[in-house]
Amino acid sequence: MGHPSPQNRLGLRQPVCAPAVPVTGTTRQPRKLVAAPLPAPDDWTPRSDAYFASPLAQGTPGKQCGLAATGDYQPSLRSPWLAAEDWGLQAIDADSGDKALILLQEAAANGKPYGLAILDRMMPGMDGITLARKIKADPETADTRLLMYSALHEEAGDTDWREAGIQAYLSKPARLKDLRHQVLSLLTNKLSIFDQAKILPAETVKVATITQSGSRILLVEDNEVNQTVARNMLEKLGCRVNVAAQGHLAVESVKKNSYDLILMDCHMPEMDGFEATKKIRHQESDASHVPIIALTADVQKGTQEQCHAAGMDDYLSKPFEQETLRGVLEKWLPIKQTNPTDHNPPATPTQTEYTPAQTDEAELLDQRALDKIRALQRPGAPDILSKIIGIYLNTTPGLMEKMKDTAVNGDADVLYQTAHSLKSSSANLGAMQLTAICKELEAIGREGKIQKAQPLMESLKIEYQKVEMELLANLVKTDELSA
Repeated sequence: MGHPSPQNRLGLRQPVCAPAVPVTGTTRQPRKLVAAPLPAPDDWTPRSDAYFASPLAQGTPGKQCGLAATGDYQPSLRSPWLAAEDWGLQAIDADSGDKALILLQEAAANGKPYGLAILDRMMPGMDGITLARKIKADPETADTRLLMYSALHEEAGDTDWREAGIQAYLSKPARLKDLRHQVLSLLTNKLSIFDQAKILPAETVKVATITQSGSRILLVEDNEVNQTVARNMLEKLGCRVNVAAQGHLAVESVKKNSYDLILMDCHMPEMDGFEATKKIRHQESDASHVPIIALTADVQKGTQEQCHAAGMDDYLSKPFEQETLRGVLEKWLPIKQTNPTDHNPPATPTQTEYTPAQTDEAELLDQRALDKIRALQRPGAPDILSKIIGIYLNTTPGLMEKMKDTAVNGDADVLYQTAHSLKSSSANLGAMQLTAICKELEAIGREGKIQKAQPLMESLKIEYQKVEMELLANLVKTDELSA
């Protein structure tokens, strides 16, 4: 049902700010947004009944705000935009979250940024959390304050809305006095001590990073050692992680789940990371672009171009350190504070990679690598170093046997893939001489010169036996310390 313009029906004068942004909700009726000047800071009292019934005070000259309301409101309940009209605010129609984002950006570009948006949690297409992340990811709109108004009561106890940059939450139906109090609190930045459990201060939102937020990460990696190391790094940073061991499993997982970022190993059997990325890009819409970060131990010239051509956004060399991974997450995940040029960033490789310390020839393992794994230990969890060493010792003999077979049957592709996999897992455990031998075998497989592999197989076997003994000694040492 249509509504007359607020100016005609309520006799309001032209507001001092631009119209508010339309945002789509789940109801079939048009969404309404409201815009109004900031109330004078001293003209309200949170415990005053008159405050909840009277129109908002006119704002100070030059201060502007916009307020967007969206949601599935029953006719018997008063929606935020209808209440806002009673408070002297202006209401307009809305049609979609995408349009809302565009208009927010346009208003900011014109020097009239919006001060507040009220978002429903559940909307078709772009939901409230996704819209909030996009608003906060754009430096031009990041200062817009966000209020989540949703019937999903469990959301109030969840962290998703806070991590998306939403400062306050109300479960519907809410009392008008509570809604009005939240609106004024956010617009005037007057947050009382009663709001501290509900409202995340704006300054906290500005510095929040996704690594503290429980972001949903898909880790695509076929090597179990690398899986375990990367997963523990991500979980230590506060992320929620799903693992896909093959490219086709990653494609299926993206169809069924929503992810904030994908870490994609490039070289996997059956479907590699390049092909998996192309399929993911083909099935996603423009509005659902998920950052895909290439993971590879192959630093050959042309790898960067291959990643970019497949649709990957960035490049991370294996093995990598936790702080390097943190930097990638902060660069690409939605909550980050960005520069204006970050909207369509070039695929700039993150080439910071683990550099082994200079060690004596007698030192089989770089202890720094083992120390970095120990640093991933979480209280109450099984010993992480023992777990990773166990996986490595269980899986490496099979990989070596497969490489030995390729030297006989001439399968250069399998040699390349297997040597590549063992190279990266050995580097994660600091077995740098073994890593170097695998690197040579990897190059032989890439070039198809399989006849050169046989002499290196004996060197690989001897070096692994040494590494195995050293890793077993580390296991004994770990057991003694924990006893």
